[in-house]
Amino acid sequence: MNKRGLNLVEILTVVIIVGILSSLAYVNYSASRERVFDKEALANLKVLQMAQKDYKLDYGVYYPSSGVVFNMTDINNVLKLALPTGTQRNWSYRVYDNGSACASRVGASPNKYYLICPDEEVAVRRDACSPATYCP
Repeated sequence: MNKRGLNLVEILTVVIIVGILSSLAYVNYSASRERVFDKEALANLKVLQMAQKDYKLDYGVYYPSSGVVFNMTDINNVLKLALPTGTQRNWSYRVYDNGSACASRVGASPNKYYLICPDEEVAVRRDACSPATYCP
């Protein structure tokens, strides 16, 4: 007997196998994507840290002179940076008067925060940004 085509069991088996493989690939993709977002925040915080140090060398104080700045346009203009702005950005940044900087995730997981103090070389992962609590 010359058989042409596939029967229903064979088709369902292929669909199930493809579904399992695609779900495994998606889990790995999501984890990789979050790691990339975290690296983006760390890199931008280091850029903010260097810009804050440069600003202090020029003016004798950290930007802002008091309080905290959330506005990305102001941060970019004053510190002469080009950090992402607008609706497509992944992180929201803020700078404090003691020279520290913070990044909070925009969107899916808003509870991830990082904090860099002016004299630290690495960012610290925290649940909240509070320079008074974490910076000397």
